[in-house]
Amino acid sequence: MIAVSIAAIFLMLGNCSDDITAQKDTQFENRFGPEALASLDGYKQAARNGDPAAMRHLGALYETGTLLSKDYAEAMRWYQKAADAGDAIALTNIGRLYDNGRGVPQNFSKALLWYRKGSAAGDPKATDNIGVMYALGQGVTISYAEALSWFHKAAAAGDADAMNNIGTFYEKGQGVAASYPEALHWYQQAAEKGLPTAMSSVAYLYENGLGVAKDPSEALAWYRKAAAQGDPAAMFGLGLIYQTGSGIPRSYAEALCWFRRAADLGDSNAMNSIAMAYETGTGVPRDTAEAARWYRKAGTVSPLH
Repeated sequence: MIAVSIAAIFLMLGNCSDDITAQKDTQFENRFGPEALASLDGYKQAARNGDPAAMRHLGALYETGTLLSKDYAEAMRWYQKAADAGDAIALTNIGRLYDNGRGVPQNFSKALLWYRKGSAAGDPKATDNIGVMYALGQGVTISYAEALSWFHKAAAAGDADAMNNIGTFYEKGQGVAASYPEALHWYQQAAEKGLPTAMSSVAYLYENGLGVAKDPSEALAWYRKAAAQGDPAAMFGLGLIYQTGSGIPRSYAEALCWFRRAADLGDSNAMNSIAMAYETGTGVPRDTAEAARWYRKAGTVSPLH
């Protein structure tokens, strides 16, 4: 899956009986600095004193609405100050504001311009984002070959998202011959760097024996790791495993619990599965009204009619 969004700061998992506990998402700290959560005043003072990293961190707090009221204009102002002072990640962050139309009109050409500046200054995330734009044809003519070239550059610099994106291209056969073993190779590299979406992809390949011998236990382990970090696809995958009893005792109640967790994070597949459970009375009392409500949330209709 190709993604460039900022993760939420905290994610609390529900109360399924599985042994996964709530974990704090560390992506914000890794990207913007752990001090941001401890000393807002310190960041403000350092930013006013001209520290480029502090300026960028302050911009990130305004962009995400963390500790401060969300304010894209202020985010842009501080990112620009940091960029003017030579901060590479700030260049990328300005590109992201244009990319997503946050506080400015969405403009892919301007986003690409700033991503190129960030990449040239040494931020691998900017390099990966350029690849995403070529993959999606945003501000440029779509080119999977060009996208892969940028992904490989970013992956060589250690960017987990880029590794995951290469894996996606091999899984789907975009710009390269489809190859599950090669996809697994790249997903595992990204997963070992802690990327939840890649962990979920590794789990899926093990679950279905794609590019590797089918291994329900290995699939379950990777789904659990990803779910512990808040990945909705992994939560949905765990629900399916409990629903089918693949490698573990079947439990419709546990399956529904995981489907609900995934649904709470917006996973439409999970919503659809909850609807099916209510429609068929699988693990819950049959309730056609509740089933219809979940189908509406998922944007689907019952496959039984």
